[in-house]
Amino acid sequence: MFTMGSSNDLTQLIIFGATGDLSAKKILPALFNISRKKHLPNLKIIGASRRDWSDSDFSNYVKNLLKVDVSTPGWETFSNSLQFSPVNFEKLEDYKQLKNLLVKNEQAYPQSRKILYFAVAPEFFIPIIESIAKAGILEPDANNYRVIIEKPFGNDLSSAKKLEEKLESIFQEEQIFRIDHVLNRNALLDIALFRKYNSLFSQIFSKEFVDNIQVTYSESIGVEERGEFYEKTGALRDMVQSHLLEVLAIVMAILPDNLSTKNFREARKELVASLIYNPLDIVLGQYQGAEDTDPKLKAYTQENEVDPSSNVETFTALKLTSSLANWQGVPIFIRTGKRLKEKDISVKFIFKSLPHGLKANVLTFKLAPETIVNLRIWNPVNLEMRSDFKAIDLKHTYDTEKQIDPYENLLNRIFNDDQLFFVSFLEEIASWELIDLIRADYPNLTLEKYLPGSLGPIGSDELLKKYGKKWFNEDFKYD
Repeated sequence: MFTMGSSNDLTQLIIFGATGDLSAKKILPALFNISRKKHLPNLKIIGASRRDWSDSDFSNYVKNLLKVDVSTPGWETFSNSLQFSPVNFEKLEDYKQLKNLLVKNEQAYPQSRKILYFAVAPEFFIPIIESIAKAGILEPDANNYRVIIEKPFGNDLSSAKKLEEKLESIFQEEQIFRIDHVLNRNALLDIALFRKYNSLFSQIFSKEFVDNIQVTYSESIGVEERGEFYEKTGALRDMVQSHLLEVLAIVMAILPDNLSTKNFREARKELVASLIYNPLDIVLGQYQGAEDTDPKLKAYTQENEVDPSSNVETFTALKLTSSLANWQGVPIFIRTGKRLKEKDISVKFIFKSLPHGLKANVLTFKLAPETIVNLRIWNPVNLEMRSDFKAIDLKHTYDTEKQIDPYENLLNRIFNDDQLFFVSFLEEIASWELIDLIRADYPNLTLEKYLPGSLGPIGSDELLKKYGKKWFNEDFKYD
């Protein structure tokens, strides 16, 4: 069992890409916060990237990054854990030097655990895996290692399998942590427990009661500096394949009586594998510019490193269904896009209406920008006007100050060898099978343009209208 261990044990966290954007924005700040809360194991944090730095160079870089100084509480302890080993990812000799550092660090400890964090572009995953094996870094006991892989896990089914084959040539599934930070948002972690331990909701999460399910991941920003990445990926592969299918897996999986890691991950895989797609039920869009109102809002085709004639989608909406008996016939509507009206990550369960015509009850799990669970019910305006009803929102808003950063959640779970909210290989393969099936229809689809600040292309509304539904938008207010 790989756990945080005692002070007599050592954990060495090797961050490949320690000076990159992901490390700067997410990983290093999260580690510092965990350290200040005294939740870290006895740890060495080893930066591994191309820069020819010393330990003190790396420490100064992190200090400036975190905007702290030597008097900041917790900084001295944290800085003492920082080391640096220059690594050109394609130079075997550098990996051998890294191995020497690892061996030197562990000499004073009876047990040493090592975590390899691949905070690098996907094209470096396989070269790094091959190089650490050739350099003997994993010797004498590869079982003492854990490896962390950030999305994207491949770019299609074939590349995902190739990456997995390379990983499995060295590591067991129990050693591999595939990160999707959305899965470690506080409210999403709670949804499974919300369903399991509230008998009212555990019984009505089924086709008998749910009319349709709506999942939204909208962003007000454009692709920013990720034009090159987006040209290779698009909204479907960037957002639906990982984030939204995994959100669906958590909110719709048939929960086992024993919510163990193995059982929960198997239930999520079964849900993803059950999803059915119809080629007539997808909408693709791409954002236009807003030169007349705001010249800063460029069209996607005007963004840096984007082909001016690009047909890559920045928006997608689609309808799915599930073959699981519990959900058969329930429409699942998904939409995601850039440069939309507002930031919104939410899952809505629209329940079936009663015969006398009142609007449906709606259960909403909102993950961003606020964290909210809301149940909408209907109540008479007054006793004399029994045909006049008003909506009442039974709302729980999470205390923002008590929210734990998703990357703190991720790292804490990794230190404790807890894979509950990480993606299994089988779930990953099931999602790529679906995405490849959808992408096979791309040549037959029309790319709709949409204005920045809108809710997306008109086709998104038409998709739901075709089934007698509508997106639960303007008439739903939390205020």
